[in-house]
Amino acid sequence: MVQKYGPEKTRKLVKYAGTGAITKAIATEIVETLWGEAPPIEKTKAILTCQTYQLNPLMRHIYLIGYKRRDRSGKYIVDDQGNFVQDWSMQIGIGATRLLAQRKHNYSYLDLTPRKATQEEIDKILGDTADPGSIYGFCHIKDLDTGAEAFGLRGIEKNASIKGQEKGNTHLNMACIRSERLALDRQYPGEMPPNVEVVDERYIDAEYKVVEVKTDDTRGGGEVTPSIGGEKSGEAAPRKARAQATKAETAPTEEKPPEGVIEGEGFTINLDWLKESQKTLKWPDDTMLTFIISQYKVSGTSVTGALNKLTREQAEDFTNQINKRLEKQTSLF
Repeated sequence: MVQKYGPEKTRKLVKYAGTGAITKAIATEIVETLWGEAPPIEKTKAILTCQTYQLNPLMRHIYLIGYKRRDRSGKYIVDDQGNFVQDWSMQIGIGATRLLAQRKHNYSYLDLTPRKATQEEIDKILGDTADPGSIYGFCHIKDLDTGAEAFGLRGIEKNASIKGQEKGNTHLNMACIRSERLALDRQYPGEMPPNVEVVDERYIDAEYKVVEVKTDDTRGGGEVTPSIGGEKSGEAAPRKARAQATKAETAPTEEKPPEGVIEGEGFTINLDWLKESQKTLKWPDDTMLTFIISQYKVSGTSVTGALNKLTREQAEDFTNQINKRLEKQTSLF
């Protein structure tokens, strides 16, 4: 928290880092501390969302992100005081989206999803309305209690700007996340905030960086450095806005967070699904590893390492085997 928010904000927020119930007062203090400069209406929406859906920004559930507004030539716009003009957006992490769905329901992912949609799936669902310049993600889920199934197909333009691209985020990953949100919306309507963009929280810190641009704006002039994470760009000076140090420049190198999927040759396996399956089946890593090695005759010292060595056919059989055991486990109750 110190690295991300600084010592002053940490002192105010550390007491809420692991809190169970989010009241309006708690949500207000967190939102005001993190995003005090956001417009009142955006802060109010964030506060009500946190309270209504019991989401905690300190646990990477939701974010208020300020985007520096550009003019038609692509230059950043500053006001009369030398501060950057910003547009704000509330966003929810994909992890929080899954959390909201799992609080009341027990579901599983089918067909090795989320993954890239096949051309057959795109043609079947979208037909000639599909955009050839977009990449599409596909997600297929099943409620283990009711047997109801739902799918989501969402695309993103291949040349679109995405958050965290410099840290490894991809257009396919964003398409898969959007398809998963659509599938969850269809399966459990009303379980999560409507009209809120879903993001991959692993890459959300990409907003904390300095980008220098040139502008001939007579109000700011000279070299301008955008603000960091929605904060002001420092004390305004005549003809020039002061630069700020960034998290990437000042914080020690952090270990890269684990990927959300296991990627093999021609398949992916969702890690969240795998962990939840192990928890339901009461299979520790040793048990899961033994099952994989004995069933598919592969070697490995870890579950992820052994799964990476599976063929596509073996991976499909593995997910089917686990899903069958999950259904049998659920039927006992």
